[in-house]
Amino acid sequence: MMDISDLVIDKEFESVIPPLGDDEFELLKESILNDGEVYHPLIVWNNIIVDGHHRYKILKEHPEIKYRISEKSFDDRLEVISWICMNQLGRRNLTSAQKSVLIGRRYKAEKQKREFRGNQYTKDVVSPKNWDSPKQKTSHAIAEEMGISHGTVENAEKFVDGVDAAEEVLPGIAKDI
Repeated sequence: MMDISDLVIDKEFESVIPPLGDDEFELLKESILNDGEVYHPLIVWNNIIVDGHHRYKILKEHPEIKYRISEKSFDDRLEVISWICMNQLGRRNLTSAQKSVLIGRRYKAEKQKREFRGNQYTKDVVSPKNWDSPKQKTSHAIAEEMGISHGTVENAEKFVDGVDAAEEVLPGIAKDI
């Protein structure tokens, strides 16, 4: 059985998730300590935390707290990033800017995955979500799945590129989005 000490944080995966504010983190911590357990499992892939970074940090400080770990199977890092984005989009407390960043990151990851057709070391890559037509644009497929326009998806990619550029110039600015 996997133990919390076996888990690692991947900075790229962690950076995809909108951070909790200090107050939100303290409320989560207080709730977990009061309940004596973490109700939602930590989601991992190859011992890397995919979802549950904040819960993991609390558990590291309080090893007496009960928790569960759920292992998920992904083909590659791009599929993990896409899953993280979709999972986070299900949260109710995201700002419109945070939603745009998640949609943009998902689009970039899935577009890369669809464009990669393999090489001499890999099998042919199947399109994410087994979308009907391999010729269908990724932005159209995501838009249809999410009930938004493909322009919104494409604009989200531009937005996330801007956020990333701003982060390079002013490290830490992205956490305020």
